[in-house]
Amino acid sequence: LRLSQDSFTSGTESTARLSRIDQLKPQHYFHISYRLLPEDRVPINSDLVTFASAAKVYHESGARVVRGRADPEGGVHTFTWTQSHPLVAAEDLLLRLFDHKLEV
Repeated sequence: LRLSQDSFTSGTESTARLSRIDQLKPQHYFHISYRLLPEDRVPINSDLVTFASAAKVYHESGARVVRGRADPEGGVHTFTWTQSHPLVAAEDLLLRLFDHKLEV
């Protein structure tokens, strides 16, 4: 997920110069929904709330805070995280996954 830094700061202001109150204000909200397996009827849902230098990710299993990285040249904030989904991989499932496209 890549976001423009313009939405986080105004003018030439850097995130480090933002007041503490401005850093605590939510900047953007994103809802992420996907089906991990082709036969999944109910999608897996996550919500992402971005702040000046971090984001909070809400999963079905809980919430956590992730730090963002700002690209010094492009003015882009990038937030990354991992999410585990345990599953049993039988041969027929692996064959169905061969052509499956995960759309977010």
